[in-house]
Amino acid sequence: MNKYFLLVLSITLIVTCENDVNEVERVTRFENPLQEIASDIEILYSEEGDVKAKLLAPEMTKNSEGKPYTEFNKGLNVYILDKNKKVTTELSANYGIKYDKDDTTVISQNVKVINKIDGLTLETEKLTRNDKTGELHTDAFVKITTETQVIKGMGLTANEDFSSYKMDSVQGYVSIFDTEIPTN
Repeated sequence: MNKYFLLVLSITLIVTCENDVNEVERVTRFENPLQEIASDIEILYSEEGDVKAKLLAPEMTKNSEGKPYTEFNKGLNVYILDKNKKVTTELSANYGIKYDKDDTTVISQNVKVINKIDGLTLETEKLTRNDKTGELHTDAFVKITTETQVIKGMGLTANEDFSSYKMDSVQGYVSIFDTEIPTN
């Protein structure tokens, strides 16, 4: 009798536990199987065990199809750290994209870089980074603010921490600190 009861119970469960095919398809369907999306991102970049930078973003999309890229379409903040883990440079922007195969990162829309050591602030709408060399470049309008001056121009090339930079088409007042003027 127990065997028959278990058999009837098993058949009843199998028949009554039917899933709606549309519901199963909706739950298991992927819009883009080669795309990963993550929220509340914190990424630490390190070299030889030392943390060099921290990236924070509300959302990150990683796409492996075609030309692979990682996108931060809801903004990002990057903090460059010294060997004592103090923030030396801050970068913020409303958008960023890293092209994996090209070793290129493009930061755009309200880009602001603050060098806390020199007190230098850079503002632009687009900044491209060569991930192999660390060189930064833009052809867009640039505004650099220091404690004593505001420099505006079109285009810029700089090293990663902005300790050295070259601007094209400079506009504004620039202080010259050398007291010797070369005579030829």
